[in-house]
Amino acid sequence: MHAHRVLFDTNVPISTLLSSRLLDSATGRIIQAAFDGLFVLLVLDGVIEEFNRKLVDRPHLAKRIPLATAATLVQGHQSVSDLVPRIPEPHHAIGRDR
Repeated sequence: MHAHRVLFDTNVPISTLLSSRLLDSATGRIIQAAFDGLFVLLVLDGVIEEFNRKLVDRPHLAKRIPLATAATLVQGHQSVSDLVPRIPEPHHAIGRDR
């Protein structure tokens, strides 16, 4: 049987860290399920860097999310994630996000 796979973008860990109920939030439960081995978490190449950049570049996030907490989450993600390489450009835009 193939393991289920779930693709996360940058907003998922940010939403998790902004939640007042970190482990009880929907995203917290999804992340916990990945740690429990219920599915494989997929992370696009560059998403971790984008996540770190957002925490540094957006003061409202930096005030609410301690960098040590973010680093712990990133390390945890990397331990249960498969890295997905980006598709080489040029490619047609499907939505507003590249």
